Amino acid sequence: MMMPVSTYYYQKKPDKNEDWLVDQMSKVIEDFPGCGYRTINIELRKKGLLLNHKKIQRLMRENKLTSKRIIKFKGKTTDSVHDLKKYKNQLTQFKETGLNQVMVGDVTQYSVNGQDYFLATLMDRFNREVIGKAVSDANNTELVLCALDDAIKTRGAKKLSGCIHHTDSDVRYCADKYIKRLKENKIEISMCKGNAYEMLMQNL
Repeated sequence: MMMPVSTYYYQKKPDKNEDWLVDQMSKVIEDFPGCGYRTINIELRKKGLLLNHKKIQRLMRENKLTSKRIIKFKGKTTDSVHDLKKYKNQLTQFKETGLNQVMVGDVTQYSVNGQDYFLATLMDRFNREVIGKAVSDANNTELVLCALDDAIKTRGAKKLSGCIHHTDSDVRYCADKYIKRLKENKIEISMCKGNAYEMLMQNL
């Protein structure tokens, strides 16, 4: 079932002041999936919010603002063993020089009050902006399709025409419906073995 992106960080909060702080922290987690208290502290400081790291850790703990990365090719959440077509890696000799040239897709699993949710994101590699995202309690093709549609809506189909869409070869990214949507929007397809985010960040 698809849900608002805010679903995965909603909690009951102790008071109005901390309610607002937790909301700001949650927005950082949304923009930086898998981040810890250090990243949250840095991003909050950019907004003029100077918080003790112990308070950030306490609020994260009390509101269960935790996330865990899906371990690609090692867990049940990823299915790379399938008969669908897998595409070659187009980024081995490619270096982007501007926006809308490369977007990288991934899925992050979050636990909120013991309930697992999945956040699918598409990030423009040039400036690391998350341009597409979607949340669901199911890690399926519909989830990644919604994130793709969000990216197309955010940047515009014309601007993303010719953009290289880079992911792992998970069955959801290889699904006929997903590949059809990419081709309809003239988006190039690139896949790799392993976690697409981690491998590309190492080459920045």
